[in-house]
Amino acid sequence: MQIIEVKDISARLADLLVSVRSGEELLIRDEGRVIARLVPETDALGEEERSLQMMATEGLIEAPKGRLHRRSRPSVTLRGKPLSQTILEDRR
Repeated sequence: MQIIEVKDISARLADLLVSVRSGEELLIRDEGRVIARLVPETDALGEEERSLQMMATEGLIEAPKGRLHRRSRPSVTLRGKPLSQTILEDRR
């Protein structure tokens, strides 16, 4: 669960919505007091996510803290001319 100040919402709205879509709850705080809770719509979650969320609520598992990042593949650097140029030359 993440806590966000009201003044920071507009600057981080896109990132916050990504967190909510992934199942994380957000507490919105104003002047040190929690005034709202932003939770994912249960219909938007898949069956697996809904099951995991239910288990976390019941205390059977512990939800991850912070954002999860998908692993990206490492970039490959090749010597020589760009592949796009090679393709264009091959088409001629």
